[in-house]
Amino acid sequence: MVIDCTQAQADDIVALLETEHRRGGIDFGTHRAGAALMTCFVRNTQEAGHVHFIDGAEGGYALAALDMKRRMSETRADHATIGVI
Repeated sequence: MVIDCTQAQADDIVALLETEHRRGGIDFGTHRAGAALMTCFVRNTQEAGHVHFIDGAEGGYALAALDMKRRMSETRADHATIGVI
């Protein structure tokens, strides 16, 4: 998901996600960028149909995925340390 919001709003969103992550309800990753990238896929220039893909600049979804994998790895390590599987 790409969200256009203020830094304060982004901080609030991450705080909510962190709370749910600590409860074990979700896994998530984030990446903040100062811009977004839009790619337009056009199958045929003779037809009007096309699809837009939106991603955060400077790594976008790829860096958010790495952040999520890091959090998941840390959670597994924490559970292994205290004997939870």
